[in-house]
Parts: sequence; C-alpha cells; structure tokens
Amino acid sequence: MINLPLSELTPHPQNAVIYADSADDELIESIEKLDVLQPLVITFDKRIVSGHRRFDAYQRLGYTEVPCVEFPSRDETDILEALVMLNRQREKTSEQIAREAEVLMQVERERARSRMLATQNNRAARQHVAYPVTQGKSTDVVGEKLGVSGETIRRSIKVVEKIDELTSEGETGRALELRTTLNTSVSKAHSQVKAMDIV
Repeated sequence: MINLPLSELTPHPQNAVIYADSADDELIESIEKLDVLQPLVITFDKRIVSGHRRFDAYQRLGYTEVPCVEFPSRDETDILEALVMLNRQREKTSEQIAREAEVLMQVERERARSRMLATQNNRAARQHVAYPVTQGKSTDVVGEKLGVSGETIRRSIKVVEKIDELTSEGETGRALELRTTLNTSVSKAHSQVKAMDIV
C-alpha cells in the first residue's frame, strides 16, 4: 500500500459508462466522521479500478493524498473484469447490472479470441492457456458472475443498447422513459424495446 497524491489518479473511463454516480452525502459524512481512508485499487498507470465514489468523496473533503493498492495485472481484460467484480457488494440498478454485463461480455469475447489464437499458434497450448475454457453461452457465464440469469442478461443488454441508440438520436425523453422502466422491470422494458423494433 502506498500513499499517492489525488491529482495523480484518474477515474477509469468505463466506470462512468457503467455506474454514472458519485459520492453521496452518507459516504462523505462517514469518511469525515471516522477519518478512515480505505485504499483505492489502481492500475500500474494510476487509473482507478475500485473506489471511484471514495475518490470523489476524498476530493470533496479536500484530501490531497490517499492510500492506494496496485492491481496485480497489467492486462486490460483483467482490469476491465476487476472494475466490475470489485463492485459486487454495492447496490445497483438494473441498468448498471446490464452495463456491467456488457463489459463482462467484452471480456469473455476477448478471452475466447485469445484462446483461439493460442490454440491456432500451438495445438498443445489448449492445456496451457491462462484462462479456463468456459462452458455454456457467454451470457450464462456473465449472468452467473453477476447473480442473475443469462436470459436477464440478454434482455437487459438489448434494452441498454436501445437506450443508447435513442440517446444518440436525440430522443432523450424516450430514453429516460425506457431507463425508468428498466430499473423497475427488465421484462417490461424488454417488451417495450420489442414493440419499438416492430414499429
């Protein structure tokens, strides 16, 4: 564990895409009262992997240095996976879970590609690839990691893709309505998307 200036640390860009939140008053108050600084998990190049809300709280409270622990891998796939998996304990909306799933699907695809390349380059590598071959559909593997079904993952990813599409088309009102529905019921939001696609 090392103390680093806050000014040297940067939030991981995917954090804003997945969680889009900041420190709430309760967290700020807790840090202020207890004056206990939990270390942030950072990459070798000082991007935050875990502790974005704490980072925000530390900044708002005027801290200049904070304790940090370096994540042991420099592999971007490992870092992306850790960004999600180190946030398992937090309360999340259905949209946040869907966006976590998108990231983990990207991780699964990248690892599958690495396995395929390793196998093509050396047939014997099948037994020595760093990542185990996962059984079943990627959505089921991701769902298991996030504690939801593969079907929920498939549906919620479809919905966030539609939210992003509507947002990029300037349909912010419809995107907000769909986001609200998603955070209430994944199946209702998925039905709305299916209806939109038919129209």
